[in-house]
Amino acid sequence: MSMQDRKNIRAEALKNIKLLKAESDRGCVIVSAALLDDILVQLLKRRLAPSLQKKDELLEDGASGFSTFSARIDLAYRLGLLRKSSRDTFHLLRKIRNDFAHISDPKNFDSNSVKSRVTEIFRLNEEIMDSFSELMKDHGLEEFEGRGFADVVGTRAAFEFFIAGVTTFLLEAVNDVTQIEPLV
Repeated sequence: MSMQDRKNIRAEALKNIKLLKAESDRGCVIVSAALLDDILVQLLKRRLAPSLQKKDELLEDGASGFSTFSARIDLAYRLGLLRKSSRDTFHLLRKIRNDFAHISDPKNFDSNSVKSRVTEIFRLNEEIMDSFSELMKDHGLEEFEGRGFADVVGTRAAFEFFIAGVTTFLLEAVNDVTQIEPLV
């Protein structure tokens, strides 16, 4: 992947942060899950032998067993495209999305169930969260010294940074995936 491609992907991540910031808490979570689901589809299409149809019958047909976010997460893990911690993270995000999307009880990032799941996502991805704090300290922001990133910027802002970081990493990974060759 060229340096320009990497810059374009990182610019896309910054756009994603702006997109998430413009949303309500509910919108932020739902859009985050949709972004990651779209990238999973790209990863899976890149790995699987090409579809013989214009529309991918496994990933884009609503009747397919692989048309849900949950199934795509598990398939990506089983194909070696996600680590176990990423699989667990994506399933937690899916559960948070479901909390926001399917329950009439209004949720936000301060809701106990949401906060505990987001905290678990941060725990599963401690290295990423620590790298955000280190980056801030490297830029002279002393308030990050000895404190977690989410403790300083807040749960929602940390979540937005995390999603932007994960989408960047996954978009870069799409280009590194080797496609399965179909038997002839």
